[in-house]
Amino acid sequence: MADVIQRRRMIDEGNAAEEIKRVERAKLNALLAICETAGCRRQAILAHFGEGHGGGCGNCDTCLKPVETWDGTEAAIKALAAVYRTGERFGTGHVIDVLTGTVNEKTERFGHVNMPVFGAGKEIPTRTWQSVFRQLLASGFVSIDHTAFGAMKLEPEARAVFKRERQVFFRKDRPEARRGAKKAARIEKRQSSLSGEAQPLFEALRSERARIAKALGVPPPKVSYVAFAGGGPATAALLGSQVAAGISGYGEFAEQIKAGKLRVIAISADKRQEGINAPTLKEEGIDVELFNWRGVFAPPGVNDNQRKAMIALMEKMTATPQWAEACKTRDWTPITLLGDDYKAFLEQDTARIEGILKELGLA
Repeated sequence: MADVIQRRRMIDEGNAAEEIKRVERAKLNALLAICETAGCRRQAILAHFGEGHGGGCGNCDTCLKPVETWDGTEAAIKALAAVYRTGERFGTGHVIDVLTGTVNEKTERFGHVNMPVFGAGKEIPTRTWQSVFRQLLASGFVSIDHTAFGAMKLEPEARAVFKRERQVFFRKDRPEARRGAKKAARIEKRQSSLSGEAQPLFEALRSERARIAKALGVPPPKVSYVAFAGGGPATAALLGSQVAAGISGYGEFAEQIKAGKLRVIAISADKRQEGINAPTLKEEGIDVELFNWRGVFAPPGVNDNQRKAMIALMEKMTATPQWAEACKTRDWTPITLLGDDYKAFLEQDTARIEGILKELGLA
């Protein structure tokens, strides 16, 4: 669902004309409808292109392995009511907390624990509610307002569901064990495909997440670390309440912070940084220090002369005013390590991370 929210946000905030945006929204909605259909996939695809088909082609995935559905009218009414009762101001995560009766700082602060809808859907698992909202979004019953921090809004089509004039069927998700295995395989594949600076950085962030959890007295396995492909998807997940907090370079979130949509809790540097109104983790009593470094890597097989030439080029580049300006623009702290110095840093950092992971039982 985070990908859908991100794509809608890209369309809504793009520079294209409104007519083009309407076309792009329609394309996305059509794609979602095809993905979420419980009927013949071929029929849905051909219908999108204006061609008729009786269904039951016998070749698509849903015909070969039919998808189970369930009457979700009551669940849809509860979900839409929760969106309405909370003022159409919150993302999926918070609305699900309200439906499942989860008492936390946010549901208490906004007085949602005292609403009739609080806990109205506690008999339905959180994973199922996530599927419900995803399908409600795909069916056009709700939309995402990116100008309101990813809040869900009711669409006119929701009225017929409230009045019980329209029955709603949801497709059943695959069994959780199988889905979990597939998810684990995807995560493993993603990690194994990381290269260059990405893999050490991933392990560094994972280990620091574990250290922060340990410093706060929380068992590290209880804290989920989700890796994103970049700042865009991570920001969308934060704005859409898909994750509770984010760890990345300040530059990834800078625009949303300046716009007041995200708040800095703390920074992992050894001291406060100019222009960033936030304490360090150490000031907050968490003995964790992390630098989100960047590196330039060459493919294996380069000879000594090529290596020396590249090191000289990096040394020359990092001494230019343009590099200093780029660092300032991105809120980077320039610390240059070249050649053997950089190699020694990588070896020390890798050993430190491995030690932390072993200490915490994660490796």
